[in-house]
Amino acid sequence: AAMDGLRYAVFGLGNSSYEHFNAAALQLDARLSELGGKRAEGVCVGLGDASKDLDGTFDEWMAALLDALLPGAGAGNKLSTHSTEEPRLERHCEGSWQVVWQPEVTAKLDLAPQPRKLTRRKTRISELAHSSIGATVQGVVELAKGPGGSGSIAEVTLDLQGETYSTADTIGIFPTNDVECVELFGALLNQPLDSTFTMAPVGEGAQEDVPFPCPTTLREVLSNYIDVIGKPSRRVVSKLAYFCSNTAEREELLALASPAGKSRWEELAHRKRLSLLELFISYPSLSSVPLVNFLELVPQMRLKPRYYTASSCPEVMGSSRVTLTVKVLRDRMLELPGGRHSTALGGVSSSFLASALAGQVVRAFVQPSVFSLPPDPAVPILMVAAG
Repeated sequence: AAMDGLRYAVFGLGNSSYEHFNAAALQLDARLSELGGKRAEGVCVGLGDASKDLDGTFDEWMAALLDALLPGAGAGNKLSTHSTEEPRLERHCEGSWQVVWQPEVTAKLDLAPQPRKLTRRKTRISELAHSSIGATVQGVVELAKGPGGSGSIAEVTLDLQGETYSTADTIGIFPTNDVECVELFGALLNQPLDSTFTMAPVGEGAQEDVPFPCPTTLREVLSNYIDVIGKPSRRVVSKLAYFCSNTAEREELLALASPAGKSRWEELAHRKRLSLLELFISYPSLSSVPLVNFLELVPQMRLKPRYYTASSCPEVMGSSRVTLTVKVLRDRMLELPGGRHSTALGGVSSSFLASALAGQVVRAFVQPSVFSLPPDPAVPILMVAAG
């Protein structure tokens, strides 16, 4: 056969909410086998599921692949259920950065300069943030309410301040976390929210490795750079677990982040009880994590931009004025510690936009669409609507 003796491994990226889940990966695996290829021993077809724990599934698959190629090499990629290692409360001494409070700096130490307009989805988030514009909210109108207070549909009008867009372009929005959640997280970390600090390199660190612009405050970082109510990866949870001052909590978190804890992890994720904030509430000794170690994980806990297709026509609204039609969910309850009240949470970005006030500035960028109508309006087109 054409591929006799070829050793291969396949990992697919899919979403189990779709009918043909990872069909391309499965078909590729079958075809390679038909042509004489042999899948690496002990390595199943990786079925990555974007609706569940994609990173954890990939880590397990990669560990199996490394073991197949170099026996024992995958051990470093496996998330262990138990550990004899003591909490690394002084690990910040080994890191690349140190926190310097009240630095004598007036200029913002920003990331490396980037072109003003970056629009590809694969562009680094930090570069997109640097290239974003300050769009001004002109108004928010509630178009419809969901049953039982489950959410609503809102129309958000933005002034792009001279930035232009075309029909069907996507508008990327950098949201800000809920104020109450930020206050609570600051209390859980037992750190001042409004004191100025900077991340200074321990040695000859590269400036572009700064995880966020400095000097800054913890409030700014928690508000704009960390996905406080988003689901962290199992790898992040495993790293944080080592700083638990309570041994039982540390072992429980390591078990949750391990392959053996996958079913429990998916159960919590399905119930929407697996946010970074809720983990710190459920495991109080996580507050032992040194601030510098927590901040070094920001790139892995990053609050990502959300994308909305422009729902307005620039020929009608004006090329710098755009409307977004946003589905606002209120589908989860956050139980506050100490027997305090519960608070309803929804999507980070949709809640942020729906509650925005006229005149408020929102960080945004335009991502051109690959879809465009024929220049000649007489050309017939076939239109298909999903949903």
